Amino acid sequence: MKHLFVRIFNSTKRCFFYELESLSQEFIFNMKCRRLSKNSIANYKRLLRYLFEYLKEKYNVTQLEQVKPNHIKRFLLLKQEQGRKPQILTTD
Repeated sequence: MKHLFVRIFNSTKRCFFYELESLSQEFIFNMKCRRLSKNSIANYKRLLRYLFEYLKEKYNVTQLEQVKPNHIKRFLLLKQEQGRKPQILTTD
């Protein structure tokens, strides 16, 4: 992945930092492999774009490891206050 960063703490331990944009691309690829409809994929892309823009602007978060549950809850609350329907994400 082009946005995968590796920071070496010492010669034996490594810590990986995943960029949100790179993970988004992986998620979209997974949805295409699962043969979700183009509309579903477009909706997920849009939701992820809103979320990532919010995280970057509000909290300066660009990496998965920086995201806290409170960030997501505040994002969902904001969308709810804006009159948006809650998005339900399911796993298979």
